[in-house]
Amino acid sequence: MQQLTQPSANLEGYELSPQQKHLWIVHQLTGAKTVQPYRVQAAISITGAIAPAIFQATLQDVIDRHEILRTTFQAVPGLDLPLQVIQKTPTEAIATLDWSHLSEPDQAVELKNLWQQWQAQNLPLEQSLQWCLIRQSPEKHCLLLSLSALCGDAVTLKNLVQEIARLYAVRIEASSSAEETLEEEPLQYADLATWQNELLQENSATPNYWRKIEDTGLETLSLPVQPTERYAALQPEKLTWTVPEALVAQMEHGAIANSLLTVWQVLLWRLTGQETLTLGVSLDGRNYEELEPALGLLARTLPLSSQLQPDLTFQQALKQVQTARQEMALHQDAFAWAQGLSIQDAGLETRVLPFAFEFIEQSDVWETAGIRYAIAQVETCTDYFWIKLCGIQQADGLTVELHYNAAQFTAADMQRLFEELQT
Repeated sequence: MQQLTQPSANLEGYELSPQQKHLWIVHQLTGAKTVQPYRVQAAISITGAIAPAIFQATLQDVIDRHEILRTTFQAVPGLDLPLQVIQKTPTEAIATLDWSHLSEPDQAVELKNLWQQWQAQNLPLEQSLQWCLIRQSPEKHCLLLSLSALCGDAVTLKNLVQEIARLYAVRIEASSSAEETLEEEPLQYADLATWQNELLQENSATPNYWRKIEDTGLETLSLPVQPTERYAALQPEKLTWTVPEALVAQMEHGAIANSLLTVWQVLLWRLTGQETLTLGVSLDGRNYEELEPALGLLARTLPLSSQLQPDLTFQQALKQVQTARQEMALHQDAFAWAQGLSIQDAGLETRVLPFAFEFIEQSDVWETAGIRYAIAQVETCTDYFWIKLCGIQQADGLTVELHYNAAQFTAADMQRLFEELQT
């Protein structure tokens, strides 16, 4: 890990990862002084009688083990981009609320209101972890957590829950046996950032997959409803649809994400009349086994370019998508944001893909030491978009969300678009 020292500011920090650099620049060029929507948030259902003091200590263990959860971002004179600065583990207790005196319906109302308040917070992009433990009964708790997108993505939320579950079990076992289990040091994000920057620099000098990908048509892409402002600050709103079970059953097992992406492509093709389409597809950035448990912003929005013609069947279009996503996954570490609409100002430049797609697996349940953990709700925003289709696979079904920038499109126009998707 390459540590950078700035004597003038007496500051020691680390270079941002490629993903962090992109997100930081996007935020600076599209509304840093207005709203800050780039966060990942989750409501985690915890079933079982947890020991409050041990659980609080577990959360402190998690923060202590993972530097990215206590990382801040500080500007340095002479540098266009900030540095990652790792702080000491905070000693204050995690915020708690006790709702055990409320009825279940009242708790549901309170939780909905609190979740909406958390989503509405306009926290600085530099502010990292925020969480709150809610006691609903001796056997039921809810943990809310919010993390700057500079520090995490959708997979980070899942890995974080797994880490909490595992370390709580370690503490419970240690308290009963008076013997603490030593944990292997986790992979730290600052090390990953150094590796990714070096890898990207190496790939920039050699031919790679992304140089043959074209973003034809983005500059002239025309929807029936055009954005009121091309690069308005992102103010995400969404529409939600619970997909009927009968429709889900028609999708090929294991290919739900590709099926949704294909449907989204076909709809945009019909609306724009353009045979060549480029969509932004979010991939989790963990294409090596060692990276699978990592915390931090590893996800990227990558360009998927496709050719659609009137005589193409849905199965043929689906096959195109499957092949393209597999190739994208193999080459994602070499992506350098050379495709998309260019945004630049004051020496900063990057590219964005206005129409995007994301798929989130939310069906996992973890059970250790007699405690059951499940992600009940999740919200992620890790890149700029105009309109994004998001599929969420849950244990009890499939939800599709249409996210859109309310600063560019009206709710009525997006409702009509969403209805076309459902038909």
